[in-house]
Amino acid sequence: MSQVLRPPMLDFGLVPTLHWFVEKFTESSEIEVRLRTPPEETRLPPPIELLLYRVAQEALTNVAKHARASLAHVELRVSAEGLHLSVRDDGVGGASPGPGSGLIGLIDRVEAMGGTLSLTSSTGQGTALVADLPVDDRDSC
Repeated sequence: MSQVLRPPMLDFGLVPTLHWFVEKFTESSEIEVRLRTPPEETRLPPPIELLLYRVAQEALTNVAKHARASLAHVELRVSAEGLHLSVRDDGVGGASPGPGSGLIGLIDRVEAMGGTLSLTSSTGQGTALVADLPVDDRDSC
């Protein structure tokens, strides 16, 4: 099933796919997105690339639907300590992973991969969604 939901762009790697998605997102919304990624592509296992793409996609979709933001920042960092993906916006805040929220599913998926997903969203101060995943030597492709 997850292969059906996997965008073909991921064949080129997570970094190019994030750039592609942010470009399409920016074209279809009035929200400026500043994307920061590693300068060189590090291929990750397909399930990890798909998970991080889905986190970014869900987070930006929520920004467009609910945040009333004008600016969002997406940052991907890959290091020996692990993978870090953050999506922040300058919107109204107040997001919570309550029943019926897509955030609950994201939290479950990130935790199933051994990671954590944190949400900071104070009313009037925007929202920050941060996914951290461990990496071991077997995770690089």
